[in-house]
Amino acid sequence: MNFLTLWLLVLALKICLLPFIPMTPDEAYYFTWGRHLQLSYFDHPPFVAYIMYVAKLFWHTPLTIRFPGVLLSHTSLLVWYFILKKLNFNNKQILFWFLLAVVSPLLGIGSFLVTPDAPYLLFWSLSLLTTIYLSENIKSTKLWLILGVFLGLGFLSKYMMLLFALSFLVWLVYKKNLKILATKNPWLCAFIAFLIFLPVVIWNFKNNFASFGFQASHGLGGRNINLKWPLEYLLGQWALLNPLLATFLILNFKKIEKKQELLAIFSLTPILFFLFTSFKGRTEPNWPIAAHPGLIALGVFALFNSQKNILKYSFVISFLFFTGVITHVISPLSYFKNMHTKILHQWEGDIKILKSYSPLFTRSYQLAAYHSYFRDGEEEVYKLKGFDRKDFYDFLDAKITSLPAYIILDSDDLLPEFFKNRFHVEVLRSLPSGLVLHKITLKE
Repeated sequence: MNFLTLWLLVLALKICLLPFIPMTPDEAYYFTWGRHLQLSYFDHPPFVAYIMYVAKLFWHTPLTIRFPGVLLSHTSLLVWYFILKKLNFNNKQILFWFLLAVVSPLLGIGSFLVTPDAPYLLFWSLSLLTTIYLSENIKSTKLWLILGVFLGLGFLSKYMMLLFALSFLVWLVYKKNLKILATKNPWLCAFIAFLIFLPVVIWNFKNNFASFGFQASHGLGGRNINLKWPLEYLLGQWALLNPLLATFLILNFKKIEKKQELLAIFSLTPILFFLFTSFKGRTEPNWPIAAHPGLIALGVFALFNSQKNILKYSFVISFLFFTGVITHVISPLSYFKNMHTKILHQWEGDIKILKSYSPLFTRSYQLAAYHSYFRDGEEEVYKLKGFDRKDFYDFLDAKITSLPAYIILDSDDLLPEFFKNRFHVEVLRSLPSGLVLHKITLKE
């Protein structure tokens, strides 16, 4: 079977599974962005909102909402076919890489959900492919301009695209080619990327650089060093990559050829960067996602000729984990009810009950977005200020304009003082999720 046929077959299988995977609160949150297009957003740059804006034009189902994002994510794997071809991987090695990638936790299971990682991974991959061509023709103005476009789109997807620029700089240092920075082409590339990224800069300028500050403090804001976090990070990445594959990749890393040095630099730089930041704060498992396609590829190349059985066993491990997670998400076995995938199902029982209450407010952005998704038309559920961390809803300036209104709270929530001073809050009922619905009226 050739690569394109296998790629299309896997895409078809993904599409068939999409309707059975419940909508997640984070996806609902990004879907809300698509209904409120802005230059950028507090949590992330805007590309995921563009995806959701396109998705909402179609029929409102988990399949159609997810399809544009899943197609982008799956296209990244097609780009990697050309990357690996340029790096001397043969067809069998590429097929092995693809099979390992589509059942891996981040590139396989994660690809079913629409998050900023989908466009980020695509534009990282396209930037890497362009860089490989640049390594053969470093003076090509056309290639530098193309790289600038992909970098700009990557920055519109996720701030972590900055790690591509860092990897590029490390590559130039390794190749002892920093003198190229004294020419016009890299600066043209940077200018094109900046122009595409400009909406995010404008949004931040208008909002006191709130998003830049949030992301910087989110990843680098810790004050104390905790050695437990780097250990958690390394063990997490070792497990996500595939314990067997990761172990033997480390043991056989010297087998990587000169042609794969660029791939090694662009894969290891994100891993090492987040290892460094993990000393000051916990690192989310998906943050180094851009490193995983390359690390899997390096593992395949290092082991294919001498230890192919390790690759087969690695595939079996990942496949069993993949099928177990997907099965559990779609239809959890009764034996594992207490291990139910909480984030996907915890609020399902509240949906029908709450549809008759309007206007409805919540204590968190996840709750607000989740219940907005299941409401008719453009009816929105908002998060009230004063609860939870700062987020997108704080920039909509949602207020209670008509009474009575309703709010969903945890049973142990403490209302802000300004809220208690102005409104009377009455408990109406407990919800199946364990949350509590309250009625809001004006104090007499």
